Amino acid sequence: MSSKEVVAVTSGFLAHKLVFIHGEWHLKGLAVVIIHFLLGSLVYVTEISVDFEARQDGALRATILVICYLSSLFLSISIYRLFSHRLRSFPGPRLAALSKLWHVWKCRDSRGHLVLDSWHKKYGSFVRTGPGEITIFHPAVYEAMDGPGNHNSRSDWYDLLYPRISSIFTRDRDLHDMRRKMWDHALSTKVVETATQYHGRVLRKVQALEGLIAAHGSNPIVIDELMCWLAFDSMGDYAFSEDFWHDEKQGVAHQHSHAALCHLSAGPFQSGDLDPATCLRAPPRSAGSPTLVPNADFLRPVHGPTDDDHGADSNAAVYFLARYPEHVGKIHEEIMMIGGHD
Repeated sequence: MSSKEVVAVTSGFLAHKLVFIHGEWHLKGLAVVIIHFLLGSLVYVTEISVDFEARQDGALRATILVICYLSSLFLSISIYRLFSHRLRSFPGPRLAALSKLWHVWKCRDSRGHLVLDSWHKKYGSFVRTGPGEITIFHPAVYEAMDGPGNHNSRSDWYDLLYPRISSIFTRDRDLHDMRRKMWDHALSTKVVETATQYHGRVLRKVQALEGLIAAHGSNPIVIDELMCWLAFDSMGDYAFSEDFWHDEKQGVAHQHSHAALCHLSAGPFQSGDLDPATCLRAPPRSAGSPTLVPNADFLRPVHGPTDDDHGADSNAAVYFLARYPEHVGKIHEEIMMIGGHD
């Protein structure tokens, strides 16, 4: 091995130990590729300039140096993730510990829930599903990770809207707290317990939804769309005392709803830079109608964070209750047993 090859191998090892092992790199992938491409080009130019007449030999030497560097880099990363990483003691697929791409490949048929279920059965409640990722199959995790008073930081998954931000997906705790203060009045225990009129409003919407589903009889129905409009309608009524389509009779069945909301229903992955998620206007409030949010102007044209929840949890709940109706009665009994202060 020549001295240049030794330098290339050493450079790959040091690049991992001194640079890539620190911090997060998921948002800097393009920059990393560009920098390595430029450095590789510099090595190539340097090698062929030594003997311009033997350009092929210079290109071969440059290729060997690049291979030595990348092999050393990825070997160092692999050894670290498998044997030195602080998550090394957690069970899970070895290839998943080596690269998250293994998990992505296993979910290529859009059956990720089945993949996770099989790993849960095989490895237990705590499974290493990525180099720096633990998937927890335990009901106590919600309170431990997201309960009141926790100081956990959000994972890199919440950067899926980057470079745009929202109060739901932001990883900046100060920004999140600032945006959340706007909702503190509406979400406080005192207000929720005394705002009985809102219970009646939501109940009417649920009854309208029930009627729409019943009207289809035994025919299949696209529940995702109905639950999406129910969630938006409930949030609009709760925050602004106004439906998004201003029609009590049509309710959640209205097919010509707010244009921006129709676009939002496609989800964040389809939206572009001019997505209405960053400039959603609140519907006009009726004169004298009460609202739980004292300052709702943050939903008017802004260049900062907005909320964009589409009721996905409701979709899942309705699906499983429809598939396993034997649980409906049990859940209803448990809900009726909950006190106002629970």
